[in-house]
Amino acid sequence: MAVGVWAAISNVSKDDYGEGGFSKGFYISIPFDLMTIGPNRNRAVVSWTPLTRDGGQMLSRKYQLYPMTAEREVPVGQ
Repeated sequence: MAVGVWAAISNVSKDDYGEGGFSKGFYISIPFDLMTIGPNRNRAVVSWTPLTRDGGQMLSRKYQLYPMTAEREVPVGQ
């Protein structure tokens, strides 16, 4: 089992994003092994973010965004 908290701080103004330049939250990750008879590598993940209006907030994605979009990059001036 893993339990954690996180925070992201940015320089975004309150005018742009309401609550300002930070976001915070916590998560709990529970392996299914604790609840099953046989071995299992899956996990249940629960997370909570009270405010989601921050420009510094990380994307909640399974895969990183840059490798997914790098092939579409067009050099400046073309």
